Amino acid sequence: MSAIDAFRAKHPVLQSFPILRAAEVSKDFSAGWGDPCSTGPIDVIDLNGDGVANQPEAPKRSSRRDAPQEVRVNEPALHAPSYAKLCQLAEEQGQPILTQENLGTSLYVYNPRVVQLEDKSTQAFRDDYRPLDAVVAEHFDPKHPQATWALDTENHMLLIYDPKG
Repeated sequence: MSAIDAFRAKHPVLQSFPILRAAEVSKDFSAGWGDPCSTGPIDVIDLNGDGVANQPEAPKRSSRRDAPQEVRVNEPALHAPSYAKLCQLAEEQGQPILTQENLGTSLYVYNPRVVQLEDKSTQAFRDDYRPLDAVVAEHFDPKHPQATWALDTENHMLLIYDPKG
């Protein structure tokens, strides 16, 4: 039995979400002058499972030509430690499932936002910076208030599970 199968046999998984590795959201507002407005590669928790890093609906475009433009992502991106470091740690430990318990630290997420300024330069923001526990609290089954998270680094999934089984 694989470590992932053993984990799932021991702990009921309440929900699972794919992790989109190195996703990027980008728009070129520069009209050939300046850099595109891009998040760069980010590791996004795909909360709705559609396979893309979702953006909010675009607001009506400003009539001002030099108005700042932006791209943002509604779904949380893993921030600290980075997902690449977590996968490396899992490989070093020979354990594809990482939990807060065996990491000894919390994970932090944010909602990426990049603004293209009047001079066509870009500035990145980390909106709604919070621990991954907050995402779990938003999506847990009310019958399981002790729900917590695990990362399946082999299948690139965030698992919300009941540690009491």
